[in-house]
Amino acid sequence: KFYYKLFCQVLFLFLLFFSLGFDLIFCITLLLIFFVNINVSNFMDGVNGMSFLYFLVSFVSFIFIDFKINVILLDNVYFFYIILLSCLLSFGFLNFRKKAICFLGDVGSISLGLIFSGCVVYYFLLLKAQVLINYPYLVILFFFIYYLDVFYTLLNRFSSNQNIFKPHKKHLYQILANNYFKSHITSSFLYSFFQLIMNVMVLVILFSKNFFLSKLMLVVLCFYICLIIFIYFYVQKKIVKENS
Repeated sequence: KFYYKLFCQVLFLFLLFFSLGFDLIFCITLLLIFFVNINVSNFMDGVNGMSFLYFLVSFVSFIFIDFKINVILLDNVYFFYIILLSCLLSFGFLNFRKKAICFLGDVGSISLGLIFSGCVVYYFLLLKAQVLINYPYLVILFFFIYYLDVFYTLLNRFSSNQNIFKPHKKHLYQILANNYFKSHITSSFLYSFFQLIMNVMVLVILFSKNFFLSKLMLVVLCFYICLIIFIYFYVQKKIVKENS
């Protein structure tokens, strides 16, 4: 039952952070970040190739941050990414196809969400320690399109008095894949592509030494976020209602 899973998630995450010596306020903050991300990751694993492409984009973005900060990957992070990307690419070979022969399941999607959350916190703290880096909190945008789809779908189902904990196929990416494109690969590619553009903008803002370029790109990023939101709701109105 869903409340058993949610209780276990909260309990074990809290015990993990508390055992690491963090104070209560920081434990709660970390708990919220990890809890949201692992469940968002779980919700969005519904079509072939989605988790593979999306997390590939995210982890490659983190590798770029690590490379820019450390100049060259010399520590254990290097081996961490070798293992992570090897597993992800192996999974992608079996999943990113019309008829997938391998799936993540709850354990796989939650594990990827857990690793992503750890990277977000790690690189946020790392970037915050860099004097010349502006807006380190922008790394949270590496999950933006996932957040948009999940939170809108949950809000929409909740307002319609539907049980938000029951399995469904009401996410936009599911409707596009099953009803509109008739292709899981196309839906997965679009989500990952739009997220990749956002990640590139974030990286330019973080590491550009040109003050004007950094500020200009920040404005462009805000416009791009508004554009993504507009496209999302436009598609919801024009396509989802016709094909659901």
